[in-house]
Amino acid sequence: MLLARLTPEARLLFLAAGGQAGDGEIRSLLSENLDWARVAMLAEREKAATVLWQRIHRIAPDTARRGGAATLQRLARIVQFKMEYLGQRVAETIAALEGAGIEFTLLKGAALAAGVYGSFPQRPMIDVDLLVEPERARDALGVLLRAGWAWQSGKPQDADFTHLHHLPALIDARGMELSLELHTALLPPGQPFGLRTRAILDSARRQNGRVAERHAAGHMPEPHYLLVHTAIHLAWSHLFRQGLWRSIRDVDALARRSDMDWSAFLALARETRARSCCYWTLRMASSLCRIEVPTTVQAELRPALPAWALPLLERHLALIALPTAVSCPSVRLRRFMWSAAIQPRLSGHGAVRPWTLLELLPEDRERKARMAESSPLPSEGGWMAYWRSILLSAAPSR
Repeated sequence: MLLARLTPEARLLFLAAGGQAGDGEIRSLLSENLDWARVAMLAEREKAATVLWQRIHRIAPDTARRGGAATLQRLARIVQFKMEYLGQRVAETIAALEGAGIEFTLLKGAALAAGVYGSFPQRPMIDVDLLVEPERARDALGVLLRAGWAWQSGKPQDADFTHLHHLPALIDARGMELSLELHTALLPPGQPFGLRTRAILDSARRQNGRVAERHAAGHMPEPHYLLVHTAIHLAWSHLFRQGLWRSIRDVDALARRSDMDWSAFLALARETRARSCCYWTLRMASSLCRIEVPTTVQAELRPALPAWALPLLERHLALIALPTAVSCPSVRLRRFMWSAAIQPRLSGHGAVRPWTLLELLPEDRERKARMAESSPLPSEGGWMAYWRSILLSAAPSR
């Protein structure tokens, strides 16, 4: 099982992303001699401190009171305060945009926090993402600047940003280290997916019509749109290299909703050329956290790969997503394995790859490519450790 291959600290983190069925294993892990500094590092990396601390405190309060867990507790309190403040700022922002008559929707973490988790501390995030039609972007920007968000100094506000999918991030004018991105599209220009701005806004309007009262929960796309976007964001935008814990927890939260329309999800995954991204996101959620997803859904999404290749690719994706003693020793190999899993040409992506869109300016792309290709060659031991972790059943060493 994939979960068994992780270090005890990483297992604790991912068990906390799932349901109460994992409580017994969490108690068992807490009885071990955990490296609490590493637990705190993983929790901070995945923005999981508040959720993890609350789970530990509920399951094993005696362990929570031990000195080793104090770092995690302090981190959780900081995140709790920051996310409660962010929730207030989002509510103020929503009221301002509504008052101006601007159609918009929350995206990603903000949509999930407001409309799925019902709490920003339960879905921590780095920034807030809002989506508007391109022709309303300047109007929305004016509203946001009057609502307590500030333009970053050093960036010309009158510049042409139409080649971007969001304006430069706004910062909290009151001094908190938070930011807001005003999107006109979900993904950068040139990306291969069919998630259109108008379709997302129409989905949010339909969802809003189902909410009895007007509040933040009404400014989110329908659950199947959120799930497809979650998968694309993890698998394509981040190439599985960050955000795995949050994505898996989001899959669980969305899969549990009574209004999750799996038929609509499958149709949207096909229409937007996101089937392989959705397959691997759901598979990782099932393997690492035992998230329950209908088997018919996974079967429909499964890429045309031999049975032996699926667990091998799964172990590779887990390896690059989590900080372990073993790492993938080559940029070219990472890209090859990612392409083997996502199958971009068979998925209808053409020649577009995420690493070709990481930077928008040509000189930045060339610089990044030169740095990647000129990185030091891995040692023979690095290659051997990687292949042992991918091909053998033993868990990676700490």
